[in-house]
Amino acid sequence: MIPWKAAILFALVASYTPGPNNIMAMNGARRFGLRRSLPFFVGMASGLVMVMTMSGAFNLILKTLVPKVQPVLGMLGALYLLYLAFRPFLRRSAGGAREPERSYSLLQGVLLQLVNPKVLLYSLTLMSSFIVPWSDSLPLILMVSAAAGVVGFGSLLLWGLFGTLFQRYLSRYEAEVDAVMAVLLLYCAWTISGLGPLFP
Repeated sequence: MIPWKAAILFALVASYTPGPNNIMAMNGARRFGLRRSLPFFVGMASGLVMVMTMSGAFNLILKTLVPKVQPVLGMLGALYLLYLAFRPFLRRSAGGAREPERSYSLLQGVLLQLVNPKVLLYSLTLMSSFIVPWSDSLPLILMVSAAAGVVGFGSLLLWGLFGTLFQRYLSRYEAEVDAVMAVLLLYCAWTISGLGPLFP
């Protein structure tokens, strides 16, 4: 029998703890507002469902492939997070005037999931530890993937709400808040890059 309680607890912890998705959700909502960030959130949730479904469908292949692909995904994810970390500073022109800025897109949300090792490992762990050993039903895998997407979207909304609330109080300190968010994203980039063991 599928250990649903453990699977749900794992999904909640993995979805609501800080990570690239939640930090980007909070920062995007803080900078662009919750409504303008919704396409990005939908993209991230859709990307999660895609990765979760692929993980369930190809669980055995991924179990042997992940150790080989992890370093590449880690570096790609780290590079993307570096870009996102420095994006607020790049948007200012040399004269200090702000250039018009677009909110994060749905496609950027999907792409973030495809290079986010936390999402890949979350998907692989949920499917390989809690679902696939007890059932090889593709409809069940699709249902669990969709449920994970809903849980993930709820997490993004919560973190986005935090960002919206912070925006009201911290708009006077935008440069400082951008710097703190950049440091958090740099930390996320460092942790997923795989370079940590090289520089203890």
